[in-house]
Amino acid sequence: MKYPTSLTVTLLFNTLVSLCSTAATISSNLDVRLQHYSRELTTEGVTRETRFEEKLIRREDHVWVERVLPANAAQKDDDHGHDHKELNVGVLPHHIYLRNKQLQLELIRREEREIVSVPQGEFGNVSFDGNWNNHFYLIDPARIKNMKSCPDKGSVPAVRCYVEQQKNGTLKVLWHPDNQFPEVLEFQSNDHRKIRRITSSAITSGKVAPWLNLKGYAAREYSDFLD
Repeated sequence: MKYPTSLTVTLLFNTLVSLCSTAATISSNLDVRLQHYSRELTTEGVTRETRFEEKLIRREDHVWVERVLPANAAQKDDDHGHDHKELNVGVLPHHIYLRNKQLQLELIRREEREIVSVPQGEFGNVSFDGNWNNHFYLIDPARIKNMKSCPDKGSVPAVRCYVEQQKNGTLKVLWHPDNQFPEVLEFQSNDHRKIRRITSSAITSGKVAPWLNLKGYAAREYSDFLD
């Protein structure tokens, strides 16, 4: 019987440690702030800019996206007399998760302590694309593999730059392989009149995931808010 040499054992051990280290580095857990920016130059010579921020909390099979509102923007506008049944989809926290491998979407109404379930047939009406990878990773990792590398640098050496030439412009990604998430996702049109950019940065969130803090919330259906 031929026994393995000490060198073979060492190589096997080092390989195992390397694999375990890689598995430990790449985690589903991610807490980031997303800074959204867009700029467009119209044919009338008017430049329109939009900025807003979101908080994204990611765990296995769960993504929580919540708009970060400035203090004065969060104040109630009593002059408009909004109906209590109105859904301000852009501001409400989104809980996106998988249940039995099926994508689920919930809108959270904190003031009313309600969880509004949105069926897949209504995803388009709340501007939700229904693509799990687009929310868990912000861009599908499989798409990254087909993009060309570029020289731009990220915040750490591990971050890699990739570009994709599209019909109307160029998509650039600064991809963090350990986080499986982009530091920057940017599209610029060929004529340089349009630019859209999302920048992510790490934040510290609570120890308890926000979707676990919904005890006592009433269950509602999206159809309850339709006229």
